Amino acid sequence: MLHKWIKYFSAFILIPHLLWSQDDATLDEWLFNDDIILEERLWDRDINLRVSTGYSDNVLLASVFEQGSAFIGAEVEMFTWRKPQKGQVDIHLYLDAMQIHYFDVDGIDNERLVISQGQISNRLNERWTVGASIQGSYVDQVYDISPSGFELDTTTLEAVDLKFTPFIKLKYNNGYFARVAVDLRRDFFRDSMFDFTEPALEFYAGKRFDQGSSIRFDYAYAYRFFDHREQRNTSGFPLRGTSLEWESHTLDGRWEHYWNKDKSIQNRTKIGFKWNLDNGDGYYDYSLYKVSESIIFYLNKWVIEGEFAYKYYDYTIQTVSFDDPNGRYLSQMNTMFKVERKVSENWKLYFEYQRERSHSNRTEDKYIANRALIGIDWLF
Repeated sequence: MLHKWIKYFSAFILIPHLLWSQDDATLDEWLFNDDIILEERLWDRDINLRVSTGYSDNVLLASVFEQGSAFIGAEVEMFTWRKPQKGQVDIHLYLDAMQIHYFDVDGIDNERLVISQGQISNRLNERWTVGASIQGSYVDQVYDISPSGFELDTTTLEAVDLKFTPFIKLKYNNGYFARVAVDLRRDFFRDSMFDFTEPALEFYAGKRFDQGSSIRFDYAYAYRFFDHREQRNTSGFPLRGTSLEWESHTLDGRWEHYWNKDKSIQNRTKIGFKWNLDNGDGYYDYSLYKVSESIIFYLNKWVIEGEFAYKYYDYTIQTVSFDDPNGRYLSQMNTMFKVERKVSENWKLYFEYQRERSHSNRTEDKYIANRALIGIDWLF
């Protein structure tokens, strides 16, 4: 009952006050980017409604017996902000709620995602800003969670994620900027075995250049406490009476650049590394290397975007199986292509294709999934 109460409270009560987040890309990069131009009014809002339909050839991300299905989806995205007079606080609220219905998949009919955020900040002077954000999300989707230290492989994951993040930001001369934050995170899963608490210290610094280009470096240190999980020995057997904890160090770099003055061509380059260490024999230790590149063309009423992302997991202790002592490895390669066509001031049509490929020396980690969809986007 407690987990059900938390789920519905987060999804329906916190929505107006919380925030959106995404794996490997925080809302701060988009929602609170200083480059975003806001209209000079006290309160304003944007609301997008999207409806789409398409086909996925491996909904469950299975290594064998793939199931394909047509689907329909609906999404609402809301962004509300208060632009104060000098000396008053800034307020930003964000919500993204999405549901996808599959017509022909055994074991899953719907995927749902609700993500929301609220932030309040105060500019102390021209350089310093202090503030805090509170974030919540509810997810009920198919995920491949095995790479990041879970005993499950691809599964339908239902969870609630809550965060509170006080921060301080600095803007310096010539486009230099920095931010320090303390992130307090709590996650609740349908299977309470995986519930955890995670405090983290986050820092980034960078520089903005002419015509909107920027470079930025991020570092984060996090320590995760699991409620019920136990440590494992080097062979993967649970160590009874122990409690699992792990720490992670994450370092990322990103470069965004517009290639001409009218900002019609943009590229985004990201490269990163993560080092995960558990508090036991090292069964959950791994190194993660990641890189991504995207390019976007803004051509009159058209927007064309392509993206490639690659991740490689190198496990220190884990082996392929009890019969195969070779060290486990896993790589994931994702590609995306999207085309948007503006029909009128408030209407857009779009097409999107995604391909996800997981390769490993463990058979159960291998899969290929393709998804294509067309949709309508209405801004009001």
